[in-house]
Amino acid sequence: MISGTERLLSFQPLELLFRRHWRTLVQLFNAGHFASVLNRIEDLQPRVVRPDHRRRLDFIAGLARACEAWDTLRYEAACQGFQRLIKEFRGLTQDLGLHGDLQRASDVVHGIWHSRCKKSDCNCGLPLDTRTALDLLANADRRAAEHRYDVAVALLYRLMEYIAQRRLHDLGIRTDDVRLERLPEDVRAKWEPRGDADGRLKVGMLQGYELLADLSDDLGRKFLELYWAVASPLRPYLESRNMSPLAHGFQPVGQDVFEKLRAVITDEFLGKLVPDWRNRLAVHRLPRLPEA
Repeated sequence: MISGTERLLSFQPLELLFRRHWRTLVQLFNAGHFASVLNRIEDLQPRVVRPDHRRRLDFIAGLARACEAWDTLRYEAACQGFQRLIKEFRGLTQDLGLHGDLQRASDVVHGIWHSRCKKSDCNCGLPLDTRTALDLLANADRRAAEHRYDVAVALLYRLMEYIAQRRLHDLGIRTDDVRLERLPEDVRAKWEPRGDADGRLKVGMLQGYELLADLSDDLGRKFLELYWAVASPLRPYLESRNMSPLAHGFQPVGQDVFEKLRAVITDEFLGKLVPDWRNRLAVHRLPRLPEA
């Protein structure tokens, strides 16, 4: 040390102790352990007396809840959470350099939640904003980064299903209530035996793409071509999801299944719904707190 350059830094014991707790909370938050953040805050709150420290705990608790809601696709709760943080903690978010990040996150979840179909002749509640598809992919990528491949593949399966639902919605068809009378006569003749006594029908992912193909949709035809190919690049990986513990079986899902299913979805399907998806995917990242 050079003489004369020393600086005396003075911290109160409470400040030092809180800084230590804050660093731990930040590390847990950035690792995506939102439940652990909330549990630690619950333990800390009775022992934190300074108003500024309590305010910081309230902020990170709210942020953890909003991100946890986003991560579990509870878009309404995430939307409300981020908007509250932006409104009530503006000074703190600016001090932490987070204001822009929170606004970005809020815009994403707000756009998805408020794009739900509310048309009087449908009102199916399906989010129509194409960011929904990107958000499912980004969420799947986060689960894969945690080596939770069963959840990641389940999210990719939901993405495939969503693409079919979105495509059928554009044709005036909701998958949970297919009105057979609205189908062309030649298509209706095939699907009518599958309906109930009221002339209604529900279709899952595979049937959704089959119906799209029958309606001369290119994406539906591409799905059936890939799905029923002798050496299918699609069917084995979708079936792996069905045999996983999160669906109907006990067969674990590994990295290879995730990567191959992700590749075929992004190469063959996602681009038809969101042509510039590669440029837009990064917008769907979770906020991160500064660790310094």
